[in-house]
Amino acid sequence: MDIQVFSPETFEDGAVLDCLREVIAHQEQSSPSEFRTVRLLMALWEAIGSRVRTEGNPEDRGLRAQAQLQRMMQYVHTHYAGKVTLEELAGEVSISKSSAMKLFRQYLHTSPIDYLISYRLKQAAKLLTTTRGSVSAIAEQTGFENVGYFCRKFKAVFSQTPSQYRRESQEP
Repeated sequence: MDIQVFSPETFEDGAVLDCLREVIAHQEQSSPSEFRTVRLLMALWEAIGSRVRTEGNPEDRGLRAQAQLQRMMQYVHTHYAGKVTLEELAGEVSISKSSAMKLFRQYLHTSPIDYLISYRLKQAAKLLTTTRGSVSAIAEQTGFENVGYFCRKFKAVFSQTPSQYRRESQEP
């Protein structure tokens, strides 16, 4: 492990960051106590050790990976209408782009981009049946910059064009 990234959102990382802040605050005092500094540094090392042990446990690693995947999926659900990049998804949980790809493949058997497109298409299908917006407006609302691409993807997934889908879903 060459680098460690600590995120304040997780309990273990928060404990490490709190210890680190306490060490820094103590050192910034006019005359810091050496004994207190040593005690704080020992607490910091203990917090780091606890985090590393948690990462080493396969069950905890799996839970952590699933939590990271959930956060990335939630990011997609919240930001799907705009430009979403792999870098943003990975940054949401402080992991590399390749790790983000690996998590999506491992648990969802798809890539992050394919997941995003699939989610956008599902949202578009809902809008086609619940609104009167034009196909191009719905494509834009759901994050597709090119209407032709949207229509091709929609037909590949739903086996009909967006207009056909809207007509058939409105028939009694």
